[in-house]
Amino acid sequence: MGNSVGSLKDYWEVFESEPMAQGGCIWDWVDQSFIEHTADGTLWYAYGGDYGHDSIPTDGSFCCNGLVNSDRTPHPHLAEVKAVYRNIKSLLADAATLALDVHNWNFFTDLNRFTMSWSLVTADGKVLADGTKVVNCPPSQTVRVVLGSVELPADARDVYLNVDWLTRQATDLVPALYPIAEEQFVIRQADMADNSRPVKLKARGNVYRSGDVTFSVDSTTGAINSLIAGGKELLAEPITLSLFRPYTENDDSWAGSGKHWTAAGLDSLTQKLVSSRLSGNVLKVNTVINGRDGRHVGDAEFSYSVRPDRRIAVNCRFTPDKEVVVSLPRVGLTYRTPREFASEVAYHGRSGEAYVDRDVAGRIGVHHTTPDADFHHYIVPQSTGNHIDVRSVSFNNGLLDVTSDRPFQFSATPYADENIQAAKHIYELVDDGLITVHLDALQTGVGTATCGPDVLWKYCVPVEPVEFTFFLTPQK
Repeated sequence: MGNSVGSLKDYWEVFESEPMAQGGCIWDWVDQSFIEHTADGTLWYAYGGDYGHDSIPTDGSFCCNGLVNSDRTPHPHLAEVKAVYRNIKSLLADAATLALDVHNWNFFTDLNRFTMSWSLVTADGKVLADGTKVVNCPPSQTVRVVLGSVELPADARDVYLNVDWLTRQATDLVPALYPIAEEQFVIRQADMADNSRPVKLKARGNVYRSGDVTFSVDSTTGAINSLIAGGKELLAEPITLSLFRPYTENDDSWAGSGKHWTAAGLDSLTQKLVSSRLSGNVLKVNTVINGRDGRHVGDAEFSYSVRPDRRIAVNCRFTPDKEVVVSLPRVGLTYRTPREFASEVAYHGRSGEAYVDRDVAGRIGVHHTTPDADFHHYIVPQSTGNHIDVRSVSFNNGLLDVTSDRPFQFSATPYADENIQAAKHIYELVDDGLITVHLDALQTGVGTATCGPDVLWKYCVPVEPVEFTFFLTPQK
């Protein structure tokens, strides 16, 4: 239901390795709801509980559990179903010769019914080599396909092999040249490790400057509360630790973990400065993190510095209080910025909405999006628009660039987390002119808890100390 289909790939690994196991069947194809309109004509979708007296028994939004919306608009996780269900699956046998071991999971169809179309591309889509091939492979068999060696340019930091299996002839349902299966293989990826050293950082009150880079730190919270880029103030709300996500319907279900997050007060954190000290060109800030009711949920040590290429390094080590926190949806940073400063987003990562337990669909590369496009309107408003395998993000053509020393996750949505959490229908979402940005070192998957198990442990954020670094580069 809603933002779901986590761990489908794990089920499929069982089905493909155990001949007596089967499953993964679709519960419902389409959300079942009713179109309604507000007094001003705004369309919304009604579900159980929206009609009649409060005492009438209802399953709420339980019938809104499809892979497509009531108007047949695909939900993002439909792409994951196609990717996991595909009957052509390859393994990279040798990157140097672009050799693939291709398995035909069809029971009756030879792979020569399809055209293998491949391209070797850089992150920004530059084609280094490409071609097509018809592969003979009987049903349930594996063949090795060698595409051949390609000399990679020295300046090609990230290189990917994309493979599409295209239908050769049209059928009653599927047109010719339709990609029945899509695959990607990493051939080269640049090391993201950062060994740069802090440069001179000067303080004047709570304002810190290094060359033309300036930021301010709140004397009460220890958070960066001012960041200038291109002569503009980027922050409408400060850069703080983030440990909560608005519930998905799975999070909010009887088997979901959302109840543990709100019980710890993670949905309304306060960050309190304990001490700060500028030493060795690094501003070290110790903070206490409290939950909604003032309960201690952990401690966060921040280090702020500037690197030679104008990057502001924000390092954080968070130590959760295990007496209070038993589950974490995410660990990272969040802030809000005026819409005009984050209306366009370019990122190097996996395309589409994705999570650690829903990462088969999509391809890694440079993609362009907007906060409005990323916010998918599920029948019940909930967390959406997450991106994974991210190596860099750029807002508004470099007004602010974000990187890290390892792949990370991010989202940029046009509503406040508090609004998403409280809203039960899409007409209750309020566009206040600000974009909510999340930069996550870790985020828990989405699972299937509404009518199945919660997120598998291997896709959960461990309740352990975690350290991460983000680099923020403001425009001059």
